[in-house]
Formats: sequence, C-alpha cells, structure tokens
Amino acid sequence: MNVKRKNEDASLQDDADAERLPLGEIYAHVRKTAPFALVESTKAGIVTAWRVGRLTLMASEVREHRRSSPLRPLVWVGRPSPDDSDIRVVAGVILVIPKRPLVWREAYLPERPSVTSPPSIAIWGDKPNEITDPTKPSEVLVDQPMPANIAPTDFKFNWATDSATWRDRPTGARIEYLGVGAVRGEVNRLWPLVAIAASKWLIDEFNRMIEAGEVSVGIGITDLTRELERRMRLAVAAGQVTRALRARGMENRLREWELWPIR
Repeated sequence: MNVKRKNEDASLQDDADAERLPLGEIYAHVRKTAPFALVESTKAGIVTAWRVGRLTLMASEVREHRRSSPLRPLVWVGRPSPDDSDIRVVAGVILVIPKRPLVWREAYLPERPSVTSPPSIAIWGDKPNEITDPTKPSEVLVDQPMPANIAPTDFKFNWATDSATWRDRPTGARIEYLGVGAVRGEVNRLWPLVAIAASKWLIDEFNRMIEAGEVSVGIGITDLTRELERRMRLAVAAGQVTRALRARGMENRLREWELWPIR
C-alpha cells in the first residue's frame, strides 16, 4: 500500500471515529454486539457507561425551562469580528467579554457551529426575571456534554428521539437535552463489533444495493465497483470489515461469482 493510500485510510479512520452517533444508533450498535440481550439490559449498559464516565454523551442543544430566572432573557447576535471580544472559560463555559457592552443578555453565536464547536455565551444582568411564556426555554446552550451526575429521579432518556428530559417537580423546572449522542470511536472502543470478511461484505452490500434500487440502469461495472470500494473503505474504518478490496479486485470477484452482469 502506498503512502497516499495509507494517509487516505488514516483520514477515513479519523473521520469515522469523530462522527457523532445519535442515541438510537448507539443502541442499535450495542445491540449488534449482544443480539440476545434484553432490550432494557442493553439500554441500562449504555446508561451505566455514561454514569461511570466511560462514555461521554453530548447534547447538540440544551434547553432549560424555569418559571423564573435570576438572569435576563438571552438574545443571540452575530459575532462582528474575531477581535471584538476577550474570551474567558469559567466552569467549563466559554464567556465572551465584549469590548462594547452588549444589550441585556446578548450572546455571540459560535463562529462555526459544529459538533466540536463549544458554545459562546455572554451572561449579563442580575435582576430576577419572571418567565411569562413557559413553553419557551429560559436558557439555551449548544454542544454541551451531559453531566453524568444528573439525579436519576425524574430523568428519562427518549431513545426514539435521541433526547433526554429532566424535571424538578417542586420548582417546575425542566431541562431538555436534544440531539444526544457520542462519538463513534468511543462507542466502538466500548462495544467493538466483530468485523466480517471482505468477500461477505461485498456480496451483502452488492445485493442490498440492488434490492434498495441504488444501482441505476445502465451503470457500468467500473463505476459500480468504485462506489463499492468507497463504501468498503468506510466500513473498514468503522471496524465493520476486516480489510478493503480494490475496485479491480471487486470487479473480478463479481464476475467470478456470476453476480455480474446483473440478471
């Protein structure tokens, strides 16, 4: 394997490891490693891994709903310039200290919102503010790690919607964690899948593409095997296949197995 191919494969591996898997996909992944385990046992294993600090769960958005807040309402504004403010980290939250006073509780949005972008939030004001619309969150943060010490009482994961909710019944406070997930690399390390042989993956994926209508009429075998090679390399990076085949090798195998031409 040449240096260029090695670098490409390493880049694919990094991209695959950094991809964030939604909560539902984490469950599906863990289920594959123990298909005969009880559903609740599988979910409990994921929650335990998060609680003990082995799995970092991130929420793409955290919405806090409170009847009242000691802080004034939050207003999102665009960042005028990278040099407009000083940045200070307090208790893991990035505070933006602007050179010009922000109005009320304005907050700068991240320059490039993404999985890895931390929230940029400026907190201002010290007078209590009654929340008049309980349907609207009093606080919104983005890309936040979910604290594992959340009290289990009145806390619930919603596996179908990749979210979680915590309620404090005495005060009426409610926190919604939306877009809950974890990076693929961490999930793979905790629950490694048994990689299948390249030949089996090729047959399975070829048949799946045909059944799903992903093979267009009149496509040539060269174009098809190039797409299969791309998919296989991603599958290898994700630990699903033992090794990758080249497009030319795939072409030979499809003909040898009489899978091509498609009948």
